[in-house]
Order: sequence, then C-alpha cells, then structure tokens
Amino acid sequence: MRVNYDRITTTIEREWLAQIIAGTKKIEYRQIKLYWTKRFRKVALPFELRLLNGMTPPVPEVTVLIHKITKDRRAGDYLGEFDGRGAFRVVVSHVIDPSALQTGSRIAMLLFSSFRRTLRATVPCEN
Repeated sequence: MRVNYDRITTTIEREWLAQIIAGTKKIEYRQIKLYWTKRFRKVALPFELRLLNGMTPPVPEVTVLIHKITKDRRAGDYLGEFDGRGAFRVVVSHVIDPSALQTGSRIAMLLFSSFRRTLRATVPCEN
C-alpha cells in the first residue's frame, strides 16, 4: 500500500541530481527566501520532492522522500554565495520508486561520465 505524501517539484543541476540518485548526496540546500518558505510551509513532513534536470521532457528526474528540513545560517558557502540569509537543509531519506532507482542508476552513470569529461576538459593539469 502506497502512502500519499505531499509533493513539491523543482529543478536541480545535473551534477547534484546524479549524486542524489547514486546515494552520495543526502542533503540538498535551498536559499532561505520567501518562495521556499511558503512552499515548505504548505507540506507536512515527510513529503515527496520531485527533482528534474531541465524543463522540456524528456528530462532526467527522480522522486525522493524528505524527512527533515532545518535552517543553516552559514550555508552560503555551500551555495557559492552568502547573503546572510542562509539556506534550508533538506535531508533526503531515500528514493521512493524502485523502478526510478534502476533507471536513475543508468542516468547517474551517464551523468557522472558526462560530468567527469567536462571536468577533465576544464581543469588544467598540474605538472
């Protein structure tokens, strides 16, 4: 029997999506702004977070279960910018749909290999 959870859908960069699918990234950060404050107030914990890499189908996506949200006032370092507001720390419990995990594993491998190639091409070698 499947439990019906509240759901939020949002976009995410390819690198972070791949890490969440692979299970190596368990915390997603979102800036503390009115937009996210309103969205998080409308859902009850735990809730589903649908993560999309892009907006035009077909796009890599995964739905995860979120069981905890905290505020981190020093999280500007993680986001690459610090405006004093900090960020919400959204804790990923697990991937909800096992079929999404199997598909996601293939997507994660493709995303990671693409990311590694990009990284190798942009980072100069030190001799």
